Amino acid sequence: MMIELIIFDLGGVVIELGKEPLPNEWIEDRTQFTLKEWFKSDTALLFEKGEISAEEFAKQVKQELGLTVSHDEIKSAFAKWPIGMYPMMPSILQSLREKYKLVVLTNTNELHYPRLMDEFELEAYFDQIFASHLIHLAKPDPKIYQYVLSKLKIEAEKVLFIDDNIDNINAAKSVGIFGIHACGEQEVYEGLLEYGIELPPST
Repeated sequence: MMIELIIFDLGGVVIELGKEPLPNEWIEDRTQFTLKEWFKSDTALLFEKGEISAEEFAKQVKQELGLTVSHDEIKSAFAKWPIGMYPMMPSILQSLREKYKLVVLTNTNELHYPRLMDEFELEAYFDQIFASHLIHLAKPDPKIYQYVLSKLKIEAEKVLFIDDNIDNINAAKSVGIFGIHACGEQEVYEGLLEYGIELPPST
């Protein structure tokens, strides 16, 4: 196995997320679902694939969750879900860039993407960023992995993919990509070491 390219998911892998995508106190009856479960819904998927606008997304969130807050409040709160890079990740990524090409493959949206790019300066660490809402494909659809392989002109067996969602890992493996299921920076670090990838000592 000769890995040349490492693909990173963002939320839960490189970027730390808040506990919930929206304030819990906005939801009066949470016996039917959790907010994180709702954000796997069809509406959320359409938003991540860039098929509905942020305004339409906020409208659907308000309607489907029975919220009383405004669309702007929903958009503002949701945009703040990503907190920032895990503390260890900058040094991990800088070390990896010496030997590997690094790219991002993330299910994201027009509310999170500007923060990811501007505040967190991802382009300083990654050679390319594939964002679901811009390419109109989302994980775990196998087509998104095939799209990335085609764009980067690389064989699947030379690629390692890291994600916190096991469904996304299994989908990547279905097209021949190696996968690490990892939640948080420590699991990312340990997973890379298990693949024989050299990293600076963990602090």
